[in-house]
Amino acid sequence: MKRIKTKEIHENARCPELFRDSLTEFLSIIWTMGIYRQAIEKISLIAKATGVRHIVDLCSGAGDYIPSMLKQIKSDDPNSSIVIYKTDLYPNKKFFASDDPQIEYFREPLKADCAFSKFDALFCMFSALHHFDEPDLLKIFCRAARNGKCFAFFDISQRRLFTDIIPNIFLPGMLWLSAPFFKHFTWKHFVFIYLVPAIPLIVFVDGVLSRMRAYRQGELEALLKRVRKRYPDFQVTVTEYQMLGGVQKITEITGYPREYAEKVDELVRLKKAEAEKSAPSETPRR
Repeated sequence: MKRIKTKEIHENARCPELFRDSLTEFLSIIWTMGIYRQAIEKISLIAKATGVRHIVDLCSGAGDYIPSMLKQIKSDDPNSSIVIYKTDLYPNKKFFASDDPQIEYFREPLKADCAFSKFDALFCMFSALHHFDEPDLLKIFCRAARNGKCFAFFDISQRRLFTDIIPNIFLPGMLWLSAPFFKHFTWKHFVFIYLVPAIPLIVFVDGVLSRMRAYRQGELEALLKRVRKRYPDFQVTVTEYQMLGGVQKITEITGYPREYAEKVDELVRLKKAEAEKSAPSETPRR
């Protein structure tokens, strides 16, 4: 199946704010189920290895996963004073405001490729790789490499018919069940979710489009080869890890100056060894 380049409804600047915010809040409920737990652990390790004092989350949406990220970082480094910034092309104070002094938000609209010259930080991004076409992704990777900035991007969207595209038929039902638990549920949500189901329709259409716009690992590797050729002192890799026994896959792209590579690899090995040591051993059969 060939990747399509059709934009999603909520990406349109004319999309009503209520519809866009409902979509991002719905996605936040799904994210809090732990689909990016392993990704957040990787970000924490990179932050520890590179000693960054700030993390910039690109394309944050509602950004409800940020407290979990901060909790993981503090678990790995209790003395960490790192500050995490939420950013988006459509920043929303209602979602971004936080009482935690270690969580802040960038109040201006911010395009992902422009962020690397504004912050001295580690950059992360969740479920947004598919929003960018090849030239835009290449620009993002190259600007990170040129500025020597570390990044870790993750995306659950996959271009697979039976495991990723068809299951989107269940999204409207999940929205109907979860909408009453929105932090900012109003009568407008009730009208456009239950009475005139415009928001469930957008969730379904954008869900299908996001899967059909997803990149395969080989397609991303072709872009990264060009980055390595231009910036040989910058290490970029793309991998996949599995969830639910391989039913779902997460695409992972990381990049950082090669001077940090050995330290990152060491911390990853230690984390893996720690997990294997703490895993319950199998009871021997008699």
